[in-house]
Amino acid sequence: MASGISTETELKLIGVARASLVELLEDYRDHLRSRKLQLWKKDDPRILQIRQLAKLKNKSCETYKSYLPANDPELFCNVMISLIHQTNFLPDRQLKSLEAKFVQKGGLRERMTRSRTAYRDKQADFSGELCGGCWIGPHSDSVKIPSFFQNSICNLAEMVYIDGMHS
Repeated sequence: MASGISTETELKLIGVARASLVELLEDYRDHLRSRKLQLWKKDDPRILQIRQLAKLKNKSCETYKSYLPANDPELFCNVMISLIHQTNFLPDRQLKSLEAKFVQKGGLRERMTRSRTAYRDKQADFSGELCGGCWIGPHSDSVKIPSFFQNSICNLAEMVYIDGMHS
């Protein structure tokens, strides 16, 4: 997620954007219905022609301008309905992808909780062994520490860890 927001929030925001497009779609359908204009089917040759425009390279709003005459509300509304359907394709794909990711990996809070729990479990595994598995890490073989000092260091570290961090 490049956006820096949680998957849950991203799902909600895309859902809101998608809902806005659906609302706009219904407004265009209502406009056609209230004026007794025809809603073209998706396999209508005029719609198929408009849908082919999406496949053109270097398209812009100019590409669609001739299909959006102000004096032909039926054509205008049907073109807009077709464009809304095309536009909805991307958020629909993104929603499916995010939902699959959320199911597989969980959300940000879930991942943070798992990380925190794993960290605490690792800390709870402290066995109290001197030097063999002490939590301050293995002692280097290249540095010779007399065993008396080594044991004192580990004992001190245990006291600080046990008394200071778990009181």
